[in-house]
Amino acid sequence: MVAALPGEPAPEVQYPRSPCGGPAYELRHTKNDAGRPNLAYCAADAVQHRVNGGHGMTDWIQTSPEIRPSIGWSDVWRQFCADILSKEVQTSPTYSYQWMACEVGHIGLGMVLFFAMASAFGWPSWVSLVAVAAAAVAKEGRDVYVTNKKISNTFDARLDKRTVRIDALLAVVYMVLGAMFAFGVAERWPFWAFMLWLAPVVAIMPWCLRQKMYFQQAGLPYLFRLPEFTAPLRDNAVTLIKRFLAGAGSEPPQHLVILGPLQAGKTSLAVGIGTEATFMTKVVRYLTFTKLCEIGIGGEPPAPRNTALWRWRQSQLVIVDDVVGGLDLFRKDRAPSRNASLNEAMHELKDELASRHVIWVVQDEGGQSSALQWSAMIQNALGSSAAEFAWITVEKSADNDKAMSITGAAQARQEAPASDVAA
Repeated sequence: MVAALPGEPAPEVQYPRSPCGGPAYELRHTKNDAGRPNLAYCAADAVQHRVNGGHGMTDWIQTSPEIRPSIGWSDVWRQFCADILSKEVQTSPTYSYQWMACEVGHIGLGMVLFFAMASAFGWPSWVSLVAVAAAAVAKEGRDVYVTNKKISNTFDARLDKRTVRIDALLAVVYMVLGAMFAFGVAERWPFWAFMLWLAPVVAIMPWCLRQKMYFQQAGLPYLFRLPEFTAPLRDNAVTLIKRFLAGAGSEPPQHLVILGPLQAGKTSLAVGIGTEATFMTKVVRYLTFTKLCEIGIGGEPPAPRNTALWRWRQSQLVIVDDVVGGLDLFRKDRAPSRNASLNEAMHELKDELASRHVIWVVQDEGGQSSALQWSAMIQNALGSSAAEFAWITVEKSADNDKAMSITGAAQARQEAPASDVAA
């Protein structure tokens, strides 16, 4: 099984200053609230940079120091400014933007319900306020009950259920705050009272945005929670995944090969592990094998201009998807075999990949024998010990063509030849 030993904290490293196009938006050495150094804009500089035609949120990522990063309050403020100032017709909405839009909607809903009840029933203002609060609690309480019924206990569901409760609580709080604003309008509150009302609205935001940023900076294609799996799962696979997830970011680094046929749920399983890691505030980065090779050759590409992405070299957990497709594309006009092509592709990346937790998503129908071969191939390409590798095989469930069934899992301790698997 995958060991989860506590690791020593990475030493902090000093890096030289790096310009970013001009003195008005020069990158500066700062420390975030977690005490870790980072290269960051102040919000005004980011806005000015975007006005001048730059990418605002993205350029600082290009020259970020190679240390394990964290998200501080200055990063949250920068993301908030980017979300507020960006136009959704020009950039894709971020997860943090969606959360803010949702909570603003809850505030508006609380206002509408207050005035609707007061007008329809002629209730006093305080009665309408209490009625809105009761309706919000009832609605969100039902949502929590229904959602929890869909969450299985195969994996540890405590974090998933906790985040569901927090989400429901925040919805209630913002709906009640919206009703309180309407109450203040009806009761003709003075200006200072509305300023006091604004305090809890703003105070909650940074904590919530920080959590959303851990997810969106991972670059995962979608959000998927592990406890939502309903297909059959082997106990040894569940134990292996739990230990792999708990050990992400600690020593020794572990590698997990997820292998199965097309549309068997390999990516969903990998994304589920990555999603749980982000909700544990671990630094995760999702990449296809093709993109990983491109980064190794030409450096990290720009992120979307209204957000940032973790650099994979800074991440505690890296998810490499579509290994076979990307490897076949890479080996055109190069080495004749996958084994040789993998060694060539990993030549510049092996030291950094070998030093962190990595999930390798492999499309192959060969089952356990292929899982062992792929584990040995990747191990040889990275120069890692076989004891650091584990594998999981998945396939479509016989009962439901769309459901995933984990059919095998083990630590890759068996001696397996690093011969080339079927092309």
